[in-house]
This record gives sequence, C-alpha cells and structure tokens, in this order.
Amino acid sequence: MNDWNSTWIDNQGSIPWENNRPDQTLTEYVVKNKEHISSVLELGCGSGINANWMWGQRLAVKAIDISSIAISLAKERNSNIDFVESDVFSFNDTTTYDLIFDRGCYHNYSDLEEQELFIKKVSTLLSPAGQWLSIIGSSENKSVDFGPPKHTILDIITIFDKHLKIIEIKECIMELNFGKTALAWKVVSCIR
Repeated sequence: MNDWNSTWIDNQGSIPWENNRPDQTLTEYVVKNKEHISSVLELGCGSGINANWMWGQRLAVKAIDISSIAISLAKERNSNIDFVESDVFSFNDTTTYDLIFDRGCYHNYSDLEEQELFIKKVSTLLSPAGQWLSIIGSSENKSVDFGPPKHTILDIITIFDKHLKIIEIKECIMELNFGKTALAWKVVSCIR
C-alpha cells in the first residue's frame, strides 16, 4: 500500500480524487434509501467531504482513513463526526452499520487475498439489513491513463460473490479534481 501521508504532502492538498463536492452516486443512493439508513461507516474518508454531507443528512457517521493528514483535515471540516485514523484491516469496532460507503478504498488493493480480506472485514461491519456502496474504478475505458485503479466487472463479481450478495452493479461516473471524470462501477452489496 501507498504511503498516503506522502500523497497528501506531495499534492499540497490538491488531491486528484477530491473535488470538494460529495460523490453524486452517494448522494443519489442516500436520498433514495434514507428511510433505511441511520448509521454510516465511510472507509477511506479523505478530508471528510462525503462524511460531512452524510452528517448534514442527519445520519450517524463514523469515518476512517489511513492518513493522519486526511483525518486532521476531516476533523477541521466537522468536529462532530467520529473520524478515526485506521486502515480497514486494523479497524476494531463492534458496531454494525446500515450503510458502509467506500469511494476508492477497495479498488486500491490489487492482491486477490487482500481484496478477499477487505470484503470479509466489511461483512463483519454490516448490520443484518445493511448495504455496502462501493465505487470502484472501471477498466472499461482503456484509453484513459489517469484516474483510480481499474477493475473489470468479472473480477468484481467473482470476488464479491464469494462473501456477499450483489444487489446492483452498474457503471457510474467518478468526478475527480481539476474537472476530470473517470468511469467507475457502482456496486451495492449486502450480507447473504
């Protein structure tokens, strides 16, 4: 895994994947499903843009990120949210969540064993009726050399299907910084 603090320092706060707006796929999902969501865990929250938006929707939000710099920025954005410096694998929480949101955390793992461990960890954090909304870089647009790590739909289905039930998988757009966009997969899954 990357040294994420160095990424924040090297980009001087202009992180390529942060555009100071909540993710559109997330906002559409929450608006559509809000009556079923009270608690949210965001994985890889960065500077807290999405967590802050969800908190504004009156949801109980906990958010984690591996970067101490990102967590510090997130706490400056909103001190009412429980921001925790942790990677997914070391995150110890006995709480389960109605929604787990991941915009680009899972797709940074290219090793199949790590992907499987990530999915197993998420499944322990989901409430019985909870859902995991994951935005994963898509390999469909091969001509673009920027954007998130890219995964095929077959790879996603193969690994997710071992541990979770996929409710929905479809293409979406990930809005990036500097006016750029990238193709991504919207994957909604739950415990079997």
